[in-house]
Amino acid sequence: MFTLCKKLKGCKDKLKDWSRRKFGDLRLQIAMLKDQLVGIQKQLEQGFNPECIEVEKELTRRLEDLWQKDSMFWHQRSRIKWLQMGDRNSRFFHLSTIQRRQRNQIVRLRDGSGTWRSEAKEVAGVIKAHFQVLYDAPPNRDFEEILSLIDPVVTAEMNAKLVKAPNCEEIRLATFQLGPLKAPGSDGFPGLFFQSYWEIVGNDVTEAVKSFFQNGVLLREWNQTNVTLIPKVKNPESMSHFRPISLCRFIYKVISKVLANRLQPFMHGLISEQQSAFIPGRQIQDNIIIAHEVFHFLKHKKSGRKASVAVKLDLNKAYDRVCWDFLLKVLEKLGFEEKWIDWISQCVCTVKYSIHANGGQVCVVEPKRGLRQGDPISPYLFLMVADVLSTMLQKAVINKSLAGIKMKKQCPVVSHLFFADDSLIFLEANSWYCSNLRQILGCFSEASGLSVNLHKSSVMFSANASHSTRDELKGILEMKDMDKNSKYLGLPTSWGKSKKESMGFIRDNILGKIKGWSNKDLNQAGKEILIKSVIQPIPMYPFMCFKAPNSLCSQLNSVISNFWWENGDNGGKIHWGSWKKLTDQKEMGGMGFKDFASFNIALLAKQYWRLINSPEALWVKVLKGLYFPNCSSLDAKRGPSPSWIWCSLVEGMALLKEGLRWNVGNGDSIDFWRDRWIPNLPGEKVQSIPSHHGQWAKVSEFIDSNTHNWDMDKLLNVISSEEARAISRIPISYSNGVDKIIWVHTSSGNYSVKSGYCQVKTAVSKGICSPPSTSYTPPKSMWTRLWAVPTAPKVRLFMWKVVRNWVACKSNLYRRKCAQVPLCPICETESESIEHILFRCPWTKAVWFGSGKAFWVLENSIISADKWMEDLLCGTLAKEATPEIVGAIFQICWAIWKARNECNFQGKLPNPITTIQKAEMANGDYLQAAYMVGKIVVPIQRDNSSWSPPPPGVLKINVDGAFSSSRGVAAFGVIARDSSGIAQFWRCGKVKVSSACAIEAWALRIACNSVIDADYSQVIFESDSQVVMQSVQGRTNCPWEIYTVVEDIKTWAKGRNWSFIWAGRMKNKAAHWLASYSINSCSSIQLGCIPPEFDSILRKDCNS
Repeated sequence: MFTLCKKLKGCKDKLKDWSRRKFGDLRLQIAMLKDQLVGIQKQLEQGFNPECIEVEKELTRRLEDLWQKDSMFWHQRSRIKWLQMGDRNSRFFHLSTIQRRQRNQIVRLRDGSGTWRSEAKEVAGVIKAHFQVLYDAPPNRDFEEILSLIDPVVTAEMNAKLVKAPNCEEIRLATFQLGPLKAPGSDGFPGLFFQSYWEIVGNDVTEAVKSFFQNGVLLREWNQTNVTLIPKVKNPESMSHFRPISLCRFIYKVISKVLANRLQPFMHGLISEQQSAFIPGRQIQDNIIIAHEVFHFLKHKKSGRKASVAVKLDLNKAYDRVCWDFLLKVLEKLGFEEKWIDWISQCVCTVKYSIHANGGQVCVVEPKRGLRQGDPISPYLFLMVADVLSTMLQKAVINKSLAGIKMKKQCPVVSHLFFADDSLIFLEANSWYCSNLRQILGCFSEASGLSVNLHKSSVMFSANASHSTRDELKGILEMKDMDKNSKYLGLPTSWGKSKKESMGFIRDNILGKIKGWSNKDLNQAGKEILIKSVIQPIPMYPFMCFKAPNSLCSQLNSVISNFWWENGDNGGKIHWGSWKKLTDQKEMGGMGFKDFASFNIALLAKQYWRLINSPEALWVKVLKGLYFPNCSSLDAKRGPSPSWIWCSLVEGMALLKEGLRWNVGNGDSIDFWRDRWIPNLPGEKVQSIPSHHGQWAKVSEFIDSNTHNWDMDKLLNVISSEEARAISRIPISYSNGVDKIIWVHTSSGNYSVKSGYCQVKTAVSKGICSPPSTSYTPPKSMWTRLWAVPTAPKVRLFMWKVVRNWVACKSNLYRRKCAQVPLCPICETESESIEHILFRCPWTKAVWFGSGKAFWVLENSIISADKWMEDLLCGTLAKEATPEIVGAIFQICWAIWKARNECNFQGKLPNPITTIQKAEMANGDYLQAAYMVGKIVVPIQRDNSSWSPPPPGVLKINVDGAFSSSRGVAAFGVIARDSSGIAQFWRCGKVKVSSACAIEAWALRIACNSVIDADYSQVIFESDSQVVMQSVQGRTNCPWEIYTVVEDIKTWAKGRNWSFIWAGRMKNKAAHWLASYSINSCSSIQLGCIPPEFDSILRKDCNS
């Protein structure tokens, strides 16, 4: 530990000195170079001078380099994460940084008595007093009674995994999972430093982390934490309006991340189902759905003797008030081993805070309680503390001292919902239950330190609660009514009659973002990233649960379209293309922007997909009890008096059902006649008419349970031979695997929002009747290659607009009545079309000739820009045009366009030589920058090594498959060899499958089945199919067409010493030969009569 600290300190001092010497004041250097460049250019205006041209090139190169560094400097300080490498936006980043600093500046504060303090020392005093009180632990308390309610759930096996010594890979993984550019801790080293130079610092970091886990002692210096204050509201007045964020040292966060990674897999079993935060498989939408169903129930419960109430708790500074002694006792009661508890204690209880505000340190505080927001382990520790309250509430319901809400007979009782510190409690509205709830909250608050802010907490009663009951219970709870603007997890708790107005906050948020960025120097390439990375995700959260009105979606589309076409600060804009065209995928000629109505449906379908696949989740049980208690989720209807959420989810289900199909396992769950389950048939279901007696048959009735094959005689008795052939190609589970519902529009069979959105867009496009177009339509391949050209994003975007003829040339402006004449202002001889600007204007021809690229833009061959682009990227020119050449051509087009604009708006006559120089320099700078950040990919090195024998005592089995789509034939090859390279057995033959991937998986299953009962202590399986091997290893989503086969392999592999390794084709020659031989032959290979070609392969493998 000490060694690493010493090295980091020395490195920090040297880096500071290097930065001072290497960079100095970037802005001053840029200003000096610009003055020199202006001087040289004035000399060039006097006449041609080769020496001046070379000096101009050198000055321009140095200036570009400084601009690049300046852009990076402000990019890092702006905290802008959504804008990646591409165009330089130094001014944009600079303004973002200034705005962020102004927003975080604390000018004045109210102290504890409510008095304003505005002097710097007074503000610092208010901050210091606040944190001294906040982090001061309460006196000794007795919480044994509460701890007695906690059941031990941590097993010995779990403890063994938690406290084992970490290995190097575990530490490296934790290091690279942390954000590289997150604000650094007190030592100033961000994650990027450790990740970029892992080969140098990795050993020291690994040894330091291992030292902590061996000795159980954390270096105090590592736990020194800077605390910065982030405003929670627009104009903060008191310290309660700030969120303290802990900036831990990166090396500490590595330790914490290792602990968090180990704990995460067990959290599902440790934390009750009512808590949805930070638990894998649970989402915030789970709580939203249940909460809004309860709110809907309360709103419509207008009769009945018993009333109900929802209590929304506000926990004041929840993380900062967690008492350490209570946390450690909870861990002990849960069953964690003492070593684990000691590690947690070292992480939590040895911290020292340095509070920072207004750009400097305000005070130093040694806390006695609290968890840090920004510490990887903190969320899990907080959940364990909060779950004690969940346990208390559940046991109170069991003991009948509380009564939750049961919305229908088939519904589970809902007593509370937690999402981290956001809490909702539901109970029957009477004084006894409310008094008991107050007592439970008081006991928990005293033990844990978490304080309920009664003034901010609120209640919502069912419609049948009388006014006297409401007043009495509000008095007991000391809480107010939820107002109409109240929110739960960021969404309104109640909706008005107008759904458009209820969701108006989405529109307001988007307009707020756009208003904040419109006047900043963003070109359209920057706007594209802003729209896709910042604006379009804003509605995702509410859209996952609620179907927005079409009028709102149209309004959002219009807002973004206006922003996209808006031209700078003057607000002028021409919509060159329709919004529908912009929402087309990039490979279809659009920009790939989201159409919000279609996106909404795709998100709702995702939620319904989760509903189908999570039948045991609490939110699914609630919905089933309310809306489909007696049928499956796919047969559910809207039902009487449905909630907005359920109506929305039903619309998502409609999309989902279109793409769902059964994947056969054992066939027990699939209706032979009615369900969709046959991939190679129209409609994916049996079309033959069922007999009266067999009309309710299951698929399993047509499977031979002994051979695990289809019973072809039974099939041919009831369906056509064509249908029987299609069914015979479907793999059946050998291990009685269950049937599974899949989404056919993804290879994995799992629904994705992207695939769902594409289906909605396709359906909408088909529904729009438009007359057939006689205009030229560029092919899909052209658009794909255009967006892949190695050049700056703004240049690619410009060329996209060129192809679409959406450029503000005079002929286009004249057509729109925005220009008086269409003539080119430079040559004044032809109409200024985009083709004229780029290729036909006399000065433009000089540019192409001087650049050496005239071959690619021969004037006579260019009929239109779109056809020229197709020829350049996909036609005859593409055979000679490398990506680098195309990138250079694009840069020349861009430089010509910029020079034309300078002539039009600044009166500068275009200079062909200067234009060529600018294009060449811009192209070189982009390629250099792209190489530095890894945008240019180095070709993958193929594995051409030959087969190698396994270690002694180990059997190696190579497998391969061959498939002929034209003949509809597939075959496999399997060969097993020992450490001497001698074949122990081989198998080959034909099988009925429908794809190359399927036969590869089938071959591996045959190999596994061949040794499942054999006495081999260890077996290595090799295949040249990466998809199959990664699916078996669980490293990728398994394609649905081989899911059943892969599940069989996984089932057999459990408890056996089997390993699955991908091997290149050269290592798999023997199995490949067997598969190829079998697909073309009707005979098998006998042991005593080996074909010479096969024998030669075996001998070469053995010799190698």
